[in-house]
Amino acid sequence: MSVSIISSEQEIGRDEILGHLRQILADRRFASAERNAGFLRYVVEATLDGRAGEIKETVIANEVYGRSTDYDPRADSIVRVEASRLRQKLRTFYENEGRTSPIRFHLPSGSYVPSFERIAEHPSNPVEPIVEALTLPEVESVTSEGQHPMPRMAFSGRIAVAAGLSILAVVLAILTANRPGSTDSQQSEAIAAFQEGTTLLLQDPHSSATTNGPPKTLIRAIERLELAVSHNPKLAPAWATLAEAYDYASSYVGRDPSEDARRSEAAARRAIALDDKLPAGHHMLALVLKGSKWDFKQAESVYKRTLALDPRNAYAVVEYADLLWEMGRVHEAGEEIRKARALLPALPVLAVKEAEIQLHQNRPDAARATAASAIELNRTYFRAHVALGLADEMKGQLGPALALYEHVLKANPNDRRALPAYGYLLARMGQTERARQVASQLEHMNANLRNCAVQVAVVYAGLGEEKLALDWLETAWRTRQAHFPFAAVEYRFRSLHANMRFRELLSRVGLQPIA
Repeated sequence: MSVSIISSEQEIGRDEILGHLRQILADRRFASAERNAGFLRYVVEATLDGRAGEIKETVIANEVYGRSTDYDPRADSIVRVEASRLRQKLRTFYENEGRTSPIRFHLPSGSYVPSFERIAEHPSNPVEPIVEALTLPEVESVTSEGQHPMPRMAFSGRIAVAAGLSILAVVLAILTANRPGSTDSQQSEAIAAFQEGTTLLLQDPHSSATTNGPPKTLIRAIERLELAVSHNPKLAPAWATLAEAYDYASSYVGRDPSEDARRSEAAARRAIALDDKLPAGHHMLALVLKGSKWDFKQAESVYKRTLALDPRNAYAVVEYADLLWEMGRVHEAGEEIRKARALLPALPVLAVKEAEIQLHQNRPDAARATAASAIELNRTYFRAHVALGLADEMKGQLGPALALYEHVLKANPNDRRALPAYGYLLARMGQTERARQVASQLEHMNANLRNCAVQVAVVYAGLGEEKLALDWLETAWRTRQAHFPFAAVEYRFRSLHANMRFRELLSRVGLQPIA
């Protein structure tokens, strides 16, 4: 197949380009994606009108997405995120319905000005696409106008393992994992199910609206991933993603956390058995060992293997740092975060974890500066606002700290970091009744939504009600709340350090209070 690259729209013809634009926008991928359609229409028409020099991130934000004239690309990554999605949709379109089109549109990485390509000759026997469904997120390159955007999963505390799987890795896995005797229909169903399950996890199930137990999106993700591995049991990435789905589910009311942990561990080990060099499989095994089985020694070994395979896995770094911290190795934890930040300086999750460690070291000024740097990277990364509030609180600036927690709770009234911080501070300020209301809200969440026992204990510790705080920590241990080991380093539990019951609870998982 000979290909002629056309750098000027006049060489193809304005009418041809606009006709092809209409063809693309009529496709199902764009007809149901107004943002991508508007983005593509704007950059194509601006280029045809001779305004390519005006196609900048700030202009697109104003013209396409209605952002104000003071739009700051460092704080709002919408254009870069949508550009990544647009590139992926174009690739998928040309792999499928548009594969015989004589014209191709491209949006080069690092630029928003489209180029147009004429395909001079089509292959006589075009290859049918085998992985149309695999539309995993593209990694957007850093441009001079902004920082590398974080994927959607940042809110949850870690990214879905599937987001760390490259398109090539997944395609190769599918090509080499066909089940003997399986039909093309089964393989297609496996691919479609894998994609749907992955997409649902990338939407962050924890952000779904649910009032009782796990959200429907999470249940659906588990069902689809189970179907994928039943049709193609050699597909290691699907097993790794299934492991994460069960880990997500384990904290919700109505689930059996021990059974979910067992299934998650089994799926992670299956992924590793199929592909020992798949970082996602090792990452999920480490997470289960740390958060569900509380086997810290083995978890440390598996995290080391994970990061040897993929040192840029920010969420594995954060989890590994927490593990070291909980075991009393806070300086090692800080060093791991600093090394990761040198590799990935634009990720707010790493900055916030460093701020949290600095708070533990009683360095509120350093923590405040670090948390502020995370907000500069992503102003809607609410965990950074909570860290900023904790720094203000440690400095005795209680009013500003309270305002920061309230800011987060306006956006998410059930935020499991801001809510206990808010209740604890209210108790410190003598607003006992309001603090008790926060405790009641967390107790309701614990009974109807997700395991929040440690968070309830934080508020009661602030109220000085040690017995209730310890009762809730006992509940966290009994229900296998993943956050329970963090009680060893939680500074708001320092008033409990001399309490023998507190020390005995931590000793059950081989830990002791860390001041």
